[in-house]
Order: sequence, then structure tokens, then C-alpha cells
Amino acid sequence: RPLFMHAASHEKAPACRCNVLVVAHYRESLFWAKSITLPVHIVEKLSNVGRESESFLRWIVEHYTALRDKYECVCFAQGSPTISRNCSLTAQGVQKASLPTGADVRPLLGCQARLVHSACGSSPSWQLPCFMPLLRAVLGSHSPAPTSKGLYSTFAGGFMVVRASAILRLPLETYWYLLHEHFGVGCALRIPWAMERLWKHMFSCSSCSPAQQMRLPVARNSQCPGVNGSRASPFGPPNYDAFPPEPLVGFRWAGPRFTRAHLSRHGNEQNSRMDLREVSRRDV
Repeated sequence: RPLFMHAASHEKAPACRCNVLVVAHYRESLFWAKSITLPVHIVEKLSNVGRESESFLRWIVEHYTALRDKYECVCFAQGSPTISRNCSLTAQGVQKASLPTGADVRPLLGCQARLVHSACGSSPSWQLPCFMPLLRAVLGSHSPAPTSKGLYSTFAGGFMVVRASAILRLPLETYWYLLHEHFGVGCALRIPWAMERLWKHMFSCSSCSPAQQMRLPVARNSQCPGVNGSRASPFGPPNYDAFPPEPLVGFRWAGPRFTRAHLSRHGNEQNSRMDLREVSRRDV
């Protein structure tokens, strides 16, 4: 039997606290997580390819079929606890993180900044031509409309609380595709920045369904003239012809692994013992 009773589509989901923390880890000290008592799953990288979004997508793909039965709300965080100058994550902050009744996603901490941007990114020197095409490919007719000034908003930083049922409203193939794009030729270079702007919209889509299909292929937004998320480059922009629409069945990645030893190895310089009840070990 499922551990958690998820609300029916016509009901408001009840308030919940995180019952697992997913950490995207790359060389950072995890000392801040020492006293966390809920299960911690660490997604390790051997190189920082794809930043935290690749790690989060990897975890979702690996745990998708278990989400409904094992988890109610999931906390996602980067390995470094510093979100901004005056906003840092603590073990106590993770323990208190929760979603109110009816909410599906929110920032992990109340001090996280609000990120406002156009369909092309934030400024002429910081362009994200893949944001809108990916948004429409993933959500289709359920895509949110911009404000009267053509702006979108979300919370800054890869720190969030997400309801498991909201993750499951999108098909597994969607997460496979987004993960695959971190290694593709389309927006791979800057897709993590696009994903930071996509998370809230993806998990807030109450009308989405696991049966919906992505709209492929996905071509970059030609109305965004700047370099794709990169500041001025003497070599010019990379090739943005299109996102590769090849099927993802059987796709395998190389390198990073879920490992058990990280909290004890990287907890602090003295390698103090980490008393965490669960760290996921998966060889994929």
C-alpha cells in the first residue's frame, strides 16, 4: 500500500513536510547537512556538467516509479548551502521546509530572491533562446501566459520544495528528454539556467497529465538575438539549429553515481561522522 494518500485531482492537496532531501553535490562541503534527520539522497558529479538541474532530473528519472508510494514532498538543494548573500540553507531550515495546503512547489527558504525575466532571458547580454520553446514543448497548451509586460517570474536558485504528485503530472519521457538535452547540441551549454526558470511552471501545472506528449522537435527562439545564456564571446554563438528529437529509450549516461560515502568524506575537514538515516546508492 502507498505510504501517502495523494489528493484526487478535484481536491486540494494537504500541507506536507519534506520526507526526503535531494542534494546536487560537486566538491562542496556537506557539513551543513550533518544534523538532518530525514533521508538524504546525494547525487554526486565527477564534473559539474549540467549543474544542479542535471542532478535533479537524474534523481527524478531514477525514482519516478517510486514517487507515488514512497514520497509526499521532496526537497531539492545544491551542495553549497549559500543561496545568496543573505540567504543560506541550514539543517533546521530543511527540517522546517513544507508546502501549505493546495501548493505544489515553492522555494525552500523564504529569503530566496524573486527572479523576473522576459521570454528571452534577463537582458540583451543574457539570452535564453531555449526557455520559451522548452516551456511550450513540455507544457503545450498548459503553458502559463506572461504578464502584461511580457514577463515571467519564479524563485531564484536551485532550492525548492515539490509535491511528489506534481512531479508525476508530467510523463517520465519529459524528464528523460530534459536530462538528455544537457548533453545535446541545442541549448546544452545553458540549459541549467533555462531549467531554473522552468521548474516552477512545470510543477505548478495542475491541468497537466502523464498522458500528454511533448511537442518535438524544439527549435530555439529566433526572436532572441543574443548568445544563448553566454555573455559576449569572441567565437560567436554555438549551433542552435534545433534540439535533437531522437527517442530517449535506452539512453544511458556516464560518470556520476549516487554514493553512500559522501557525507562522511565531505562533511568537514576533519571527516566527522555523519549520522544520517539514509543515503541512496544507485548504480545506473
